[in-house]
Amino acid sequence: MAHESCYHVSADSKNDESFLVRWMKEIALENKLDICLTVIEEACRDMVVEEGWTDFQSNVFFKDEVEAVDCALQCIYMCTVTDKWSTMAAILSKLPQIQDTETRVEGLKRRRKLAEGHIEVGRLLEFYQVPKAMNFFLEAHSDGKGVKQILRLILSKFVRRQPSRSDNDWANMWRDMQCLREKAFPFLDLEYMLMEFCRGLLKAGKFSLARNYLKGTSSVALALEKAENLVIQAAREYFFSASSLSCPEIWKARECLNLYPSSGNVKAEADVIDALTVKLPNLGVTVLPMQFRQIKDPMEIVKMAITSQSGAYLHVDELIEVAKLLGLSSPEDISAVEEAIAREAAVAGDLQLAFDLCLVLAKKGHGLIWDLCAAIARGPALENMDISSRTQLLGFALSHCDEESIGELLHAWKDLDMQGQCETLMMLTGTTSPKFSVQGSSIISYPSHSIQDIVHLKDCFEQVQGIGSDDQEVHFEKIKDILSVLVGEKWFCP
Repeated sequence: MAHESCYHVSADSKNDESFLVRWMKEIALENKLDICLTVIEEACRDMVVEEGWTDFQSNVFFKDEVEAVDCALQCIYMCTVTDKWSTMAAILSKLPQIQDTETRVEGLKRRRKLAEGHIEVGRLLEFYQVPKAMNFFLEAHSDGKGVKQILRLILSKFVRRQPSRSDNDWANMWRDMQCLREKAFPFLDLEYMLMEFCRGLLKAGKFSLARNYLKGTSSVALALEKAENLVIQAAREYFFSASSLSCPEIWKARECLNLYPSSGNVKAEADVIDALTVKLPNLGVTVLPMQFRQIKDPMEIVKMAITSQSGAYLHVDELIEVAKLLGLSSPEDISAVEEAIAREAAVAGDLQLAFDLCLVLAKKGHGLIWDLCAAIARGPALENMDISSRTQLLGFALSHCDEESIGELLHAWKDLDMQGQCETLMMLTGTTSPKFSVQGSSIISYPSHSIQDIVHLKDCFEQVQGIGSDDQEVHFEKIKDILSVLVGEKWFCP
């Protein structure tokens, strides 16, 4: 840094310091800058310009103007108090303007200009209630993290000031922040400063003003992704600080997100707020923002809504909508929600809804529902349930079940397949279907004496498919005789 090398110039000549210089530095260490000002003012009053160079008359305090300027600068930086900015500025104003272009002199000029900037920044930090002594600025470049923390502290204090700051106050604040960077902290990234400033605006509820600065300024632009992230972070802070679903923080969170309503990420945050404040309460579920923050899996909230009150599972579309608002929008997520609803319906005795959802899930290939599919396929008759749908559910269950259940399900499948073929034959011959009952692990329970008849019936049906029309009549007669035994009624031919 330039000010470091300039500062070391004076250190090289430390052994040549006069008694006055050493005494003034001791006075400065005691923070008695008023005395230093008096000496500088008196000494520089006698300086005159001769042929482009300042010189002293006979009553000199310093051997030349370089020593005067160097001594004044050292005294200023040795002062440790944070309320002497006017005195420091007065000291610098009394110093002569050196005209020489010698390298050592040029360094002194830079140090002087730098000190003027540091004094201005010191005033600003005091105004924003984060005072720092002059010597802080000499080492600030090596503590970038600390400087950023100071910037955030300034903004935090500014946000909390009462009454709340006007738009004009905030505009002045942004100019002051740029001054801090220009005259004391040039290592700060301007985009970072704008981000922190916008963060402060959002925390202060200055949403309209934040909208303008988020678009960037004449000196710096803000990437859209970073602007959206700022809005999302601010909205979350508001939302998770809400103690109820009706407190002002909820409204502020929404207003934050309204700054970028077309953004997908922002909309996802708004959906969560809508789910917790509108949709879930309509289903009789209350989840406070802080509770939601502690729930890692949104599916827990959906299950809470499904089981919250009697009949809640009936609101299938609303429950799926809540899941989507909470971010569970993938096909797998929706299937998981439908599974949870189907299981709750089965527990509540609503087998019809459970059956309908199982058919949907089987078509989607959602294997986790196999056990409920098997149970419904082997259960009592329901509306729109036929052999085909039972077969579909049972076949799906067989495809996804565990090893322990394979044997039992295969047995049920065999009985169901037998009934299906029997019904096909009855349809072909016009015979009335018998009423089958559900017992044990199988769907249909036939009388023991009819099993052989069914097997024979199956053989006859296979033979019919491979012979001519004349012989088919004979085989159909055999089939009718067997069916009449199964149905329990006498068959009359026309």
